[in-house]
Amino acid sequence: MPLRQIPPPSMPAALPSDEQILVAARSLGVVGRAQATLWRELSDPEVDMRRLHRVIREDPGIAARVLKVANCAFYRRGGQVATIEQAIVVLGLDAVRGIAASAGLDRIAGRSEQGTAFVGHSVVVGSVAREAVGAAGLSIGGEAFLAGLLHDFGLLVEWRLIAQGVVDSDPPARHDSLRHTHYAKVVLDAWNIPAQVVAAVVAHHDQPPADGVVDSLTASVRLAHIAALAADATLDADGPLAADDEPSAADLAALGLNPESWREFLPDTAARARRLRVGIQS
Repeated sequence: MPLRQIPPPSMPAALPSDEQILVAARSLGVVGRAQATLWRELSDPEVDMRRLHRVIREDPGIAARVLKVANCAFYRRGGQVATIEQAIVVLGLDAVRGIAASAGLDRIAGRSEQGTAFVGHSVVVGSVAREAVGAAGLSIGGEAFLAGLLHDFGLLVEWRLIAQGVVDSDPPARHDSLRHTHYAKVVLDAWNIPAQVVAAVVAHHDQPPADGVVDSLTASVRLAHIAALAADATLDADGPLAADDEPSAADLAALGLNPESWREFLPDTAARARRLRVGIQS
């Protein structure tokens, strides 16, 4: 039997058509633009308590997830948390938004081991990206969280394309980030997700440009992707992170950081992200 020919990295297999990608996304059970609107609302740094209550009350699944996390061992301080108002007091506004936003991903990814790891990784990257831009004094926390939350959305689409037999299920010889970032771009563009958020999703595996000019939103997602290691929230399907991975000087500079300030920023931020991940996955 002749050996199967594997295309070299410079000659990638043809990607599915945009329509095949959108069909795969719809088959995930995604609500489409309605789900995207929910994520944008929850990620809005100007969201007030009234709007947040309305969003959560309108979706019993989200409300149940928020209350479950508020009552888990990591957060509970005595007595049962029975209302969304109490949950916000216990968890904090940012944590509640993160938990609620993760609920949509959880429905799509499923409760398999792979799906659970995907949701935890995505929420951690979104949370750390938001903290990173906040520490830099930038008012793009909502966009950073949304970009981090959705940075690996293309993997969900890729897994469905494989299940449908549209793309080959054989693992590539090396991690190919071009495929899942392309799938994400097609879907997120169709949902009218802001262009700067889509650009950060697409570039989260890229090296900073040689001229050193780096978009702060993209830098925040790349930094958060590295920080996921410290929060015990890596995702092998997105390319395993080595223990010695360090952020680039250009990404750090885009957020007014340097290696020393990054090392000061990382431990507390990673600890908070880890608590959120454990609460969501419990």
